[in-house]
Amino acid sequence: MSNRDDWAKWAESNPHRVAGAAAKDKRGAGNEPMATKETPRFNGPVDIIIESHVKRLRDPDGNFCKYIIDAIVDIGILQDDSTKFIKEIRHRQVRSKEEKTVIIIRQ
Repeated sequence: MSNRDDWAKWAESNPHRVAGAAAKDKRGAGNEPMATKETPRFNGPVDIIIESHVKRLRDPDGNFCKYIIDAIVDIGILQDDSTKFIKEIRHRQVRSKEEKTVIIIRQ
C-alpha cells in the first residue's frame, strides 16, 4: 500500500483483520470502543507494545505496527511518532483461537 488513504480503504474493508482500522475511524479498536472511555493522552516518551493474538503466526517482518502508530497519533493519544515521544516499539504474536490486537502504552 502506497499511502495512508490506500491503507484506510483496505482497513475499512477488512476491519476483522486490523485493529488500527477502528482507531483510524475514531471509534476505538477491538471490543471496547474508545468513545465510552476518556481517551488517554501521553506527553512524554512512551513504550508501545503491540500484541497480536492470531490463529496462525505470521512472518515477524510482516507486521503492521506503522499503521497502528499513525492511527494512535491521528486520534490524539500521542502528539507525534518521533523518538521524542516514543522510546520503544515492540511487536509480539500470541497463538490464540480468538483474533485480536492489544495495544499497551506505558509512560
